Amino acid sequence: MNQRLLKCKDNVEIARVMTKLGFVYLKLGEFKQSLIFYNSALDMNLRLSSSNDENDSIAESFTDLGFFYLKIGNFYQSNIYFERAHEIYLNLFDTDEDKDHLKICLSLKNLGIFYMKSSQFIKSFSYFDKGL
Repeated sequence: MNQRLLKCKDNVEIARVMTKLGFVYLKLGEFKQSLIFYNSALDMNLRLSSSNDENDSIAESFTDLGFFYLKIGNFYQSNIYFERAHEIYLNLFDTDEDKDHLKICLSLKNLGIFYMKSSQFIKSFSYFDKGL
């Protein structure tokens, strides 16, 4: 079934299913399979995005990959993906009326978690504080 899913036509719902499968494989400790599905979801979301227009789905894929790499202890990659997701959310929602948008707050929280897990507690505190 997984091979069939990977060959499906591009569709937002299929990308979401791939993300969920990536999460399940991550929880099962099957990291190679998890990464395949997370990357497939990101690739599909990028293809579905119109002309390099970054959107919420792409940011969510970056966040998922950030947590994947955090779980396996690759802090460098984790930080790259969390930062990319945060940049997208800032581009999408950092306006006068949306400055405190939930997605921006959540991406700040994710960066706080990253810095906490990598024992950078001052930075961690800073990101948690900004997310409030």
